[in-house]
Amino acid sequence: MQGRHETYQKAASLVHLGIWEQNLVTGEIYWDAVVREIYEVDSDFKPTLDNSLDFYTDGPMIRKLLAATIGTGEQVSGRTQLNTAKNNTKWVEVRVAASATKVYGTITDITAQIALDHKVAEQGEQFHHAFEYAPIGMALVSTAGKWMRVNQTLCRILGFEADELLRLTFQDITHPDDLNVDLKQMYQLLDSKISYYQMDKRYFHKNGHVIWVSLNVTLVRDQQEKPLYFVSHIKDITELKEHMQLISAQNSRLLNFANVVSHNIRSHTVNIQMLSELIGQETDPAEKEKLITMLGISAASLQATLVHLNEIVDSPDGEL
Repeated sequence: MQGRHETYQKAASLVHLGIWEQNLVTGEIYWDAVVREIYEVDSDFKPTLDNSLDFYTDGPMIRKLLAATIGTGEQVSGRTQLNTAKNNTKWVEVRVAASATKVYGTITDITAQIALDHKVAEQGEQFHHAFEYAPIGMALVSTAGKWMRVNQTLCRILGFEADELLRLTFQDITHPDDLNVDLKQMYQLLDSKISYYQMDKRYFHKNGHVIWVSLNVTLVRDQQEKPLYFVSHIKDITELKEHMQLISAQNSRLLNFANVVSHNIRSHTVNIQMLSELIGQETDPAEKEKLITMLGISAASLQATLVHLNEIVDSPDGEL
């Protein structure tokens, strides 16, 4: 029996589990080495109920745990802070149970766990804030395409309320001419053939008009590399696309205008060159006079074309 007790003590120390008990008849309290380490007391420290409770920031809570287990015999537990003998603050988890003559239990230092929980909660809050108030649209999308979480900016871009979007898939509001390209890259991402993808695509706004967006998609996997969900970054580029289309149309008109101008100027210069050659070859004074008149007309036409071109160039509202 003694050997089994020693084995249990060794096993408890491996997981840093402190063991204690109090004899309800004599009031004597036993602490093992792990309990003393948690409390940071000297080896000759003699624990009593009162001086044990003095370490806790919430002594009444510990008293309630003791009263509850002594009254029912059931195991109870709680988390609280204690100030050690060396004035260090620790979070601990206390578990207690009772028999007819003893109350006993364990104490575990959970300071690191609590700190990690707080860090995770803080990071979660930071992610929530960064996600919800990002200046671009952000969404978590299931591997089937269903919107799982959307931020305010995305709702504003697409014109939907969040709960409306969450009832849809991205396929429902994607322009049909862009859907196959989007799906092809999505499947490549799921098959690990690519690590992310980017594309310009069109969504249908809730009101029915088309919205151009720049879409960036990555995939989150679990520890076993199983796909969990997509993270989508969505930027409204409708104005940019419309501006580029306007520039393209203007460039097309400019090219047509340049071709017309080039043709007209070339025609005038060919006529002037031809008339000049004919004048040089003509010996009949009357015919030469006619050719000179025609040369003047051609020169005047060329001048008129150049004046018209200059007026168009100088006019800020001129149409090509």
